[in-house]
Amino acid sequence: MQVAIPKEKSLLNFVENTDAEFFQDTLGDSYVHVTIDKHREVMPLKSGQCHTWLSGLYYEKEKCSVSKGIKNQVISVLEYKAKANTSTPVELHTRIAAEHNGAYWYDLTNSAWEAVEVTKKGWCIKQPPRLFLRYSIQHAQDTPKKGGDIRKILNYTPIKGNEILFLSWLVSCFVPKIPHPAMVFYGEKGAGKTTVNELLKAIIDPSNLETLNLSNDLRSLNVQLKQNHFLPYDNISKINDQTSDALCRAITGSGIQQRKLYTDDEEKIYRYMRCISINGVENVINRPDLLDRSILLQLERISDEKRKAIVDLKAEFMAERPVIMGGIFDTLSKAMKLYKNVKLDKPPRMADFERWGYAIAEAIEQGAGQKFLNEYAANRELQNIEAIDSDPLATLVVEFTKEKGEWTGKVFDLCVELIRIAPRQYIALNPKNFSEKPNQLSRRLNGIKGNLEAAGVRYENHGHGRDGTTVTLRWIKAQEGVMPND
Repeated sequence: MQVAIPKEKSLLNFVENTDAEFFQDTLGDSYVHVTIDKHREVMPLKSGQCHTWLSGLYYEKEKCSVSKGIKNQVISVLEYKAKANTSTPVELHTRIAAEHNGAYWYDLTNSAWEAVEVTKKGWCIKQPPRLFLRYSIQHAQDTPKKGGDIRKILNYTPIKGNEILFLSWLVSCFVPKIPHPAMVFYGEKGAGKTTVNELLKAIIDPSNLETLNLSNDLRSLNVQLKQNHFLPYDNISKINDQTSDALCRAITGSGIQQRKLYTDDEEKIYRYMRCISINGVENVINRPDLLDRSILLQLERISDEKRKAIVDLKAEFMAERPVIMGGIFDTLSKAMKLYKNVKLDKPPRMADFERWGYAIAEAIEQGAGQKFLNEYAANRELQNIEAIDSDPLATLVVEFTKEKGEWTGKVFDLCVELIRIAPRQYIALNPKNFSEKPNQLSRRLNGIKGNLEAAGVRYENHGHGRDGTTVTLRWIKAQEGVMPND
């Protein structure tokens, strides 16, 4: 008498007869890495993809369907295997990745699961190791062409005066594991801001969402950050403090803490180093920390004589996308050879980007590294002007220090002085932009110390005594020939 084998046991046997590998990632989620149609894929065990794979395995052997309940039972066992098999969690990536042998990878997200491997010797297209996790919103990238031309993208983007800075930033978006400054496009209506964002998305990280809405809900923002390597936020008019802080963390790789589900207390730390662009009629970034992590590019209105229909422009662009992609990988490979010899004095906050930007600029054109440094330095000066102009406290401190030359006193007395000169600067003080409490004012001054120094004010905090905190303000631009009250 033949004994019927339970379906769940049969399905497990079918799985064990494949080359499937089960593992967990750095967040503790379980995956399978398996050959499907002659290529290797990574699938979350708790996903529709995995259910489809299991259904296919069972149908191939038994020529009938298997219930969702049976598949869930099998997946529970496979999750145990994934945990048992994982001595070191596997780091999975979205779109770009770095391998231990020094190679950089770019996931083409095509049906053959191919990726571009970039090394100092060049680049090629091949099956990647266990590196990438894909999402349904991602589109396949065109196959890049050897001997491409990165400068062709300038034919479709109204970038004037900062071409090397822009091109270096673009190539840097393909460098994994470094912070990438947010690219902020602003300008009047008709400057092509949205189109630039859409074209950059098609180059860096193709998706069925050409641009994104910036959500103030951190859970929604976290989903966007997880599923996109490049996030182009379109037509933004305001960024609140909480969202600004989250974007800073997403740029530099700091952790974003979030509960796994609304219904449980399990928390996870998500870490990203994403590439971000933001556009609006005006520069909407006014927090100094996010400004320090940004590049500001003002776009001029495109004249009617030069304006093209969007359909025609995109068709021309898409025809040249493989050439642009090839130019990016050619440039990146050259930059990888140059990078180790790049030594820069006085690196800024985004030091990794500046070093890579110099190498990339030199790879684009010999001698262009200095031009990149000049353009980036000028942009950081613009960032600081924006930071001072958008902050009433910083504006008052700069004006007060210029008036006094040097001043030492208690924070309480400084507060009184700043309130005194506010009407002369046509600044209306309120609890949102100014605090009369010495401890809060002291913290704010510490937070904008770098911006004050760039504007010509040396700020020193001498510590807290019995009668309050003593600070010194000194107008240091006097050393450069800019005297107080000039």
